Amino acid sequence: MLTRMIFRMPTFGLLTACALVASAPLACSSGNGTAATGAIAHGGTAGAFGTPGTAGTSGSSGGTSGATGAVGASGGAGAGGALGGAANGAGGQGDGGGGGAAGGALGGGADAGADSGGTVKVYDLKSDWSDTQNPNGAWAIMIGTTLAKNLPSWIGETGQNSYVTAANGIGHIPVLLKVSASNFEGKLAQKGDLVVHAQDEGGGPGLGQARIVWTAPSAGTVDVDAAFWLARTSLKRKDIYAVTVAGAMKGMGDVPSNMGVTRDSPAKFSQKGLPIAQGQTVELQISRALTCDACSSPPCDGKQGPTCAEFCDYTLKITHTGQ
Repeated sequence: MLTRMIFRMPTFGLLTACALVASAPLACSSGNGTAATGAIAHGGTAGAFGTPGTAGTSGSSGGTSGATGAVGASGGAGAGGALGGAANGAGGQGDGGGGGAAGGALGGGADAGADSGGTVKVYDLKSDWSDTQNPNGAWAIMIGTTLAKNLPSWIGETGQNSYVTAANGIGHIPVLLKVSASNFEGKLAQKGDLVVHAQDEGGGPGLGQARIVWTAPSAGTVDVDAAFWLARTSLKRKDIYAVTVAGAMKGMGDVPSNMGVTRDSPAKFSQKGLPIAQGQTVELQISRALTCDACSSPPCDGKQGPTCAEFCDYTLKITHTGQ
């Protein structure tokens, strides 16, 4: 004869046992539930309810009748685990099936969240930046397909480290750096800003584009957020950004010297929940525009040439949610 057991559970907002135990036919309301009659449907015996803080016995004893009793036993095991197994609920799935996992979730033990989602980690290039390590964790600074080297005193600016092919002359752009010099050439940049000067055929003939590459440590999803503005607008040049995720282009746009794009009102890129596999990459490339308003001869300021390559100030943040 089946005995209906009525027990009282702590209320977890709108969460109830029937919302979590898919395999257990629990009859429940907010904060209260009854043991599943399916616990002995195929000969399995309902396990005893565990005490708070210990692993509920339901996870193992409910399924003692073997394969024929596994389905029925899951109902009772889930109910028992819900009250009994705080610390070991999530681990008690061997014989209790889904019931054991629900017990861990309702019990609020250390393993309760393990099955409901992966770890979340934020990678912020500005705070993660290193002048001595490349690659640096998940980040790599590239010029074309080559891992960039860090050189001191870029174009004579004492103390200004940079990822570049040559500190002066041919190869001094493209350059990727974090501003540290007091008299940085891009006058709108501030100390601590991330800046790229895009490649052109005058300062970096034949060199590839400035690229920042982030590699996923595990499968999951990524949120990608970036912002762009020029660190110098007087030359009326323009850069272009492009973002790819897992080899697919996700967006590109202009970073102009006009149109109101500034530090306070930057050009922005943002996409959320993009799937990614372990070892796949998020890549940001910053390159010069093919056309812009820059002049190539006086009257200008004596520095303009036939190029649109400019200092681009930017931020880049990747939020990774693992599976």
